[in-house]
Amino acid sequence: MRIFFAVFCILLTFCQPTFAMLGVSDQMIGAAQEYGRSKAALPVNELQKPWTVNEYLKQNIYADTERIIVYTPYLIVAMDAQNKAKAFDEIKLEDSKNLAANYDQALVIGAIIDAPEKINPDNLQVMLVQGDRNLSPYYSELVAASSTDKVIEKTATQDKNAESVKTVNDNIPIPSEKEKAEQAALSDKINIKMSVWNLQYYFYFDISQINAALPLIIRIDDKLAGEREFRFHLANIN
Repeated sequence: MRIFFAVFCILLTFCQPTFAMLGVSDQMIGAAQEYGRSKAALPVNELQKPWTVNEYLKQNIYADTERIIVYTPYLIVAMDAQNKAKAFDEIKLEDSKNLAANYDQALVIGAIIDAPEKINPDNLQVMLVQGDRNLSPYYSELVAASSTDKVIEKTATQDKNAESVKTVNDNIPIPSEKEKAEQAALSDKINIKMSVWNLQYYFYFDISQINAALPLIIRIDDKLAGEREFRFHLANIN
């Protein structure tokens, strides 16, 4: 939470009133405060669940639970209220309004992805796709990175250093075509113990370039783990 507020230091200087679902009102602020207060006993990831979008393609062999969090003004206020409720601090309307107003000018996406190396944001291809429009973030930040050892199942073609060594034994009966196919599938799989990085980023998109009436896709691509897609509709998110 502190990291998120610290990195958000670049704000747009214009407003987009047609982006209604992110509009700030006293009613929205009050609802967000109450939501955060009601979740005071829960971890923040439980509070964030309605704003969490899981990765769609499921093609990254390094992935555990890749996801994005859509940080709307409502969610920001709710997170702040949750923190204050946990600390028994007063939750003030004016403070929450000022906080929400700061985030009303950008679509902020928090992304949690996995990769075999620590990846600088400059080496990621990040795109917001809406219809035929592709929008790049105007600001990107790597805010957390940690690595753990995992056993990754690769195919021989996925691992450049894999060696296909097959032993021939004339005493073994000739397998059927079905057995050959099954054996080929099994022999092509290799378990490799390696370090896998869990990486957390924030991406900031120009809100004036987004059409609230259309669904959108966040694409995050790197040369090591491939392409990821996160699909959602802003109209369905507070």
